[in-house]
Amino acid sequence: MAKKLISLDDAQPAGSRLPAAVRTDLNATYAPVSVAEDVESAVASVAGKRGPVLADQPARRLFDKVLLNVGTRPIVGVGLGASTWEGSQADPNRQMSVLLEKMLQASYNPPGITGGYTTKVRNSTAWVKAGSTSGIDDRDMKKVQVLNTGATATHQSWQDCTGIDIYYPAGPDVGAWTITIDGGAPVTITPTGAESFVGVWRSPVLARGKHTFVITATGDNAQISNAYIRDQDERAGVRLLNFGRAGGGTTQFLNSLADSTWARINAIVPDFAVVSLGHNNIGATTTEQLKADLGTICDRLQTAAGRPIWIAVVVQHSTDSRWPPYAQATEEFAASRSDVCTVHSFREYFVDNTAAAPATGDFYTDNLHLNNQGHQIAAHVLADSMRLPTQRTWPVTPATEALPSTSPSAPDITSDLLTQFTFDLGVADGASVASVTPVAGTRGHALADNTTVAKQPTFKANAANGHGALKFTRANSQYLRYAPSAGIALNTMPATVVMVGRRGIADAASGMFVQGGVDGSDSVTKALTIEAEASTFAFRGGSPTGGNVSGGTADTGWHVVVFVADGANSRLHIDGNVFTGTINNTDGRSALGRMTVGANIAATANYLEGEILEIREYDRALTSEQVAYLRTQLQARYGLT
Repeated sequence: MAKKLISLDDAQPAGSRLPAAVRTDLNATYAPVSVAEDVESAVASVAGKRGPVLADQPARRLFDKVLLNVGTRPIVGVGLGASTWEGSQADPNRQMSVLLEKMLQASYNPPGITGGYTTKVRNSTAWVKAGSTSGIDDRDMKKVQVLNTGATATHQSWQDCTGIDIYYPAGPDVGAWTITIDGGAPVTITPTGAESFVGVWRSPVLARGKHTFVITATGDNAQISNAYIRDQDERAGVRLLNFGRAGGGTTQFLNSLADSTWARINAIVPDFAVVSLGHNNIGATTTEQLKADLGTICDRLQTAAGRPIWIAVVVQHSTDSRWPPYAQATEEFAASRSDVCTVHSFREYFVDNTAAAPATGDFYTDNLHLNNQGHQIAAHVLADSMRLPTQRTWPVTPATEALPSTSPSAPDITSDLLTQFTFDLGVADGASVASVTPVAGTRGHALADNTTVAKQPTFKANAANGHGALKFTRANSQYLRYAPSAGIALNTMPATVVMVGRRGIADAASGMFVQGGVDGSDSVTKALTIEAEASTFAFRGGSPTGGNVSGGTADTGWHVVVFVADGANSRLHIDGNVFTGTINNTDGRSALGRMTVGANIAATANYLEGEILEIREYDRALTSEQVAYLRTQLQARYGLT
C-alpha cells in the first residue's frame, strides 16, 4: 500500500505541536516495510509501539523556570552520548542533536533571534581539513582536532550567521593558531601555558549572512574542540552543545580521560542536559552498573550547574538483541530520579534487528547507525516526547532563505573501488580461515591459495566494535592470497590501498599487511605494499623497486592506513597524519594484480604478526579530503579513535 511522503522539515506554526494526524502519517510513512499494513507477515512487536512518554514530567518544570531568562542570556544545554548522539553517519546539519537544538530554538528563542548551531571541528564534513592533522584521546573525549604548522580547518556556514565561538584547550605543549573570517586579517590565539580545557574565543558580531571561517595552525599541536556558529543569539536564545563520543559508554564518561569534558561542562554551568548513554555498556557492564553510573553522571551535572537542572534521559534504538534489558534499566533509572530526569525513547520507531533494517531506509550500511532520515525521525520523536511547541528543524528566516537539505556533498569514496575485503565471516572464534571472498559488487578474487591449515590465519570475533578480523601469527607463517591463475590486471598507478589493522607486537620485524603483485606472477617489481615498518616507523607504503613512504611510531593499536601511490605526489595517511614521498611505478603494468595478505607476494617471507579488519583498493589516487572522509567512516564502523 502506497504511503504519502511528508517533509520532516515542514515548518510548523509558532506555538503549535506536530499535529496528531501528521504524526500518524509520519509513523506510517517511515514504518519498516515488514510492518506495512499490506504485508501479512507484519512484525507485531514493532508495529503499534509508542515511545514511553511520561504523563507527568515534574523535572520538565526545571527547564520552564530557566526559560524565564531566555531573553536576557543564552540558555546552554550539554548533550552526552555515544556515536548515535554524536551524529555518526549523518550529515552535520541532519544529526539529531543539531535538529533538536533547532527545534528548541524555534520553540523558545525570542522573536527575531533565529539561533545558531553546534559543530565539532573534527567532523570532516563540517570542517574541511588540509595539511598535517590528527586527533588525541585525553582532551574532550577524543574529539579535539589537532592541527600542525600550516594545517587548516575551514567551515562555510550553512545558514546566515552573525559570528563564531571557538572552544579550545591550553597547555605547555599546545600550539598557537589563527582565525580568519571571509579572508580578512588573521587573529592570533596563543593558548596560555597552564593546562586548561575551557578556552573560548568569540568573534565580534558580524553582519548577518553566510560566512567562511578558516583556522590555521601557526605552530605544531594546535588544538580545537567545538565551535558554535552564532545567529543573532549572542545574548539570548537556546544552545545545545554536543559532547558525544563514538564508542563511549558510561564508563568512558566517568574515567580519568573524561576529566577534560567535565572541566568544560563545569565551566559552562549548564542550564539543562541530554544524556543518551547505555548502548556501549552492552557486554561491558551489568545493567545495575549502568544505573549506578547514570546516577553518578546525573549528580555531576547537578554539581556543575550548582542547582537542580532538567536532564532528558534518551533511550536510543538498537538492532542488537542484547539491548532491551539495558534500555529498560535506563528507563528505570530515569523514573527513580523523576525530580530532575525525564525519559524519552525513540527505539520503538525503528526495527530491532539487522535483517529488517535495510528495507526501512533509516539505517547506514552497517544496519546499526542511523542515516539522515533516521536522525530526522529520532529528533522529531524526541521533540514530541519533550513536548516542544514547534518542530521546525531548520530555520527559514527570512522567508526567502532556502532550507539546506544536506551539508556540502560528501566526498566520493565509492567510484573506482576495485576490491574490498571485510571479515565478518560468521565462523567460530579462533577457527582457521581458508577463503575470503570480496565484498559484493567489487572486483578481485577470493583469498584462498593456502591449503595448509596451520598456515591459514584465524578468525577473531568481536575484534573491534562487534566486527571480526583476520588474525595472523608470524611463527606459523600464515597468509592468504589469490591463486596464481587468478592474477588480473586490476590497475596501474595512480592507485590507493587502504588497510585497517594493527600489529600484534611492536617489534622491529617487518610484516606485510597486504602486497599486490603483477600480471598473475610472483614478481614484486611493481607491487604496492602496506607493511609494518621493519625499523623505527609504524607503517610503510611502497613499491619494492619504486620507493616508499614511512611514518608513525610502532604500537599495537588499531590504525586506518591509506597509501596513495601517485608518483611525486604519493602519500601515506596513518589515521589523521600525512607523510609524503615519491613512488616511481609508472610503466603501465598492473600494480595490484595478484594480492597476498599477511606475507610478501610469494608467501615466503615478511609474515605478519597482527590483525586486519578491512582492505580496499582503488583505481585512482584519493584526494586528501576523500581520505579524511573515508577515515572517519572506517573509524565509526570499527569504533576507533
